[in-house]
Amino acid sequence: MDLCENSDYLYQLKAPDRKMVYMRIGDIQNLVDSIIVY
Repeated sequence: MDLCENSDYLYQLKAPDRKMVYMRIGDIQNLVDSIIVY
């Protein structure tokens, strides 16, 4: 039951979470690029 409830919860938040994840990945890539440049 908990697994199903968590799946529904994650499904509802999928779009916003993906945006946040992609934003964080972008920030990490920018940091890595900055370190490589310097």
